[in-house]
Amino acid sequence: MSTAPADTRARGGAPGRSAYQSFTGPASVRHPAPDVARGFMLLLIALANVALWVDRVSGNTEPAMIDRAWLAIRAALVDVRSFPLFALLFGFGLATMAQRRIETAVRAAQTRLDPGLGADQREQWLARAREEATVDARRLLRRRGAWMIVFGACHGLLFPGDIIGAYGVTAVLLAGLIARRRRAWMIVVGLLFTLPCLWTMTFLGWVISGGPQASGADIDFTSFAPSTAANPFNPLSNLISWLSATFTGVLFAPTVPVTLLGVRLARSDLMSRPDRHRRGLLTAGAACLSVGVLGAIPIIVLNGGWISLQNWSHLASSPPSSSLPLWLGSLAPVISVVTGIIGACGWLALLAAWAGPAATGAMHGARWLLSAVGKRSMTAYVGQTLVFLPVFGALHLLGVTGVSQAAGALIAVAAWALIAAACARMEHSGRARGPLEVLLRHAVAASARTS
Repeated sequence: MSTAPADTRARGGAPGRSAYQSFTGPASVRHPAPDVARGFMLLLIALANVALWVDRVSGNTEPAMIDRAWLAIRAALVDVRSFPLFALLFGFGLATMAQRRIETAVRAAQTRLDPGLGADQREQWLARAREEATVDARRLLRRRGAWMIVFGACHGLLFPGDIIGAYGVTAVLLAGLIARRRRAWMIVVGLLFTLPCLWTMTFLGWVISGGPQASGADIDFTSFAPSTAANPFNPLSNLISWLSATFTGVLFAPTVPVTLLGVRLARSDLMSRPDRHRRGLLTAGAACLSVGVLGAIPIIVLNGGWISLQNWSHLASSPPSSSLPLWLGSLAPVISVVTGIIGACGWLALLAAWAGPAATGAMHGARWLLSAVGKRSMTAYVGQTLVFLPVFGALHLLGVTGVSQAAGALIAVAAWALIAAACARMEHSGRARGPLEVLLRHAVAASARTS
């Protein structure tokens, strides 16, 4: 009795080394809603990240009216809204991975039950199989997270604003909670990580609202907020900045709580069967997105939207002169972050309703294209850097200082379109994954312990 689950695993009943290649697998249904949402999310991330590259070649020149208009739109729909959407989808993916891993192992154990066993023995057998499968799923998530940290560090050499590493750390930290579905502990951990985020955002709001000047304090803003502006010529500096950004991204941003929210989302059928909830998703999506837009108003008003939550480097050369009361300015970043999470939920609800459920027929048009990008999200994300790097690197070498925020947005859209075309070509050729997805899955498989 005690060796039955181990024997089941050795025979391949529970996931063996080959099963680490994909948590979806050939027999699993791949739901289109998360892929469509990831594809659209990557467009939002390109629009958010390009600002860091623009800052590198444009300095702190005064923005034109069109730039201010774009900054306001970006604050309302993109900034602090695209990354929570990533976290929601990341948590959903981790929970789905663990759940399918465990269910596959339990089904395999059931097929090998001895018909002569009594009810108590059958229950003990299956309980042991589920426990071992849960441990196996936890190790899978941690290995995947560890390799994401490695991938993020490599990407960080080129782009210190990388988020793969931060989500890799999150996967390592939360693997046990996700695999064992510890709901109460998820709430506790989520609250614990929320507190430093709220404090950091409040302090940032106080600084950019003129709090130090009002109190007579002399603060070097850049000493505690290192810039993540891209430097295409200094990989070592980029890596150091990446380490700082990864640390702050886990501890002082809503990465962990929003990822846990995505884990809870996987327990519902909102992503697998959005057709059952279409009206509710559309209504809730529109309402949440509206809240996200309204919640950005204080941060837009704060210094005319010129100081971005994603880049504190402007604080060093642009003395804060807020038009808001100090108390409201201090809360502006908190309001933006909280409503940004709500806005991200709105984006996800609308995209899920539009994507629909898995169908027997092939997807077409924009949904097919977004799904093709979403299936290769890591490749597409790193691909943005591989497009931005030569473009802005060349501008930097040429001494160009006239790239506006609005022009940067056009470059971001063009970069996303180029990457989307590459993903579409891979989809047409029958390659189900991008090169980085394949490399990650092979790395996770190769590092698995032999059972």
